[in-house]
Amino acid sequence: MFLLWYIWKAHNNNKFQRKTWTANQIQLAAATHINAHLDALQNPILPPLEDLSHYTKNISAGTGQRFSATDPFLVSFPSSIAGTRCYTDAATLPDNNTFVTKQADLGVFIINTEENPPTSIFIKAFMQESSSVLMAESAALALATNLLNQIQCRRSIILYDNQQLVHFLNEPNHSNPPDWRIKSYTQSAANLLSNNSLQVRRIKRSRNQMADSLARHAFQAIRSNNLEYYYSCTNPSHANDCPILRVINSVTISTVMVLSPSCC
Repeated sequence: MFLLWYIWKAHNNNKFQRKTWTANQIQLAAATHINAHLDALQNPILPPLEDLSHYTKNISAGTGQRFSATDPFLVSFPSSIAGTRCYTDAATLPDNNTFVTKQADLGVFIINTEENPPTSIFIKAFMQESSSVLMAESAALALATNLLNQIQCRRSIILYDNQQLVHFLNEPNHSNPPDWRIKSYTQSAANLLSNNSLQVRRIKRSRNQMADSLARHAFQAIRSNNLEYYYSCTNPSHANDCPILRVINSVTISTVMVLSPSCC
């Protein structure tokens, strides 16, 4: 039903707005709507971001059931949180030799609630020199924080499935990251987190499927030497000028190249 609905929307966009959706965009939009709809049906609405501290403080008293008692930064149902949500992930080869760099691919999925109706942004990116899985994941996090900063969302939460990095970025001191080689990425993210209304929280890997899928699609493109950059926007409110394109062009992360951003 959702897939047919988005095929119909794509048809109307093509006929009335002269904008063409790709098959992958239709699939991603339908999958996102399905996941958000199921979560909304199963779980009550959570408080706004500024009230999250109340939940974590009262876990032991039996309140704040949406957060884990063993991990105060774990959010069980991210789609119920108010504010703009940003999911991020990375895909790369396993760590074998820490002295050899390798290619990595990054995925960022943003649901921007600052616009009405909300805008979905899909980012696939390529990292040329990654020395570890942790470096690739920290680069994805830096890319996400920079994107949100450029979009200027007033209230955003970054959702990530790497517990080590989430806990590190929620500490007051960011001078000693888990690996010294990722410091430029973690410091970039930390600076933006401290100066903006951004937060980082952890989600289970099963809740991060969209960002994971974007990263894996980018990885497949790299393996097939399909590195052509293209941008697409099917958002009717961006008929004359898509602000997301300007944002992406102004974001620079060391050794990271955006491959195929899309907006709908």
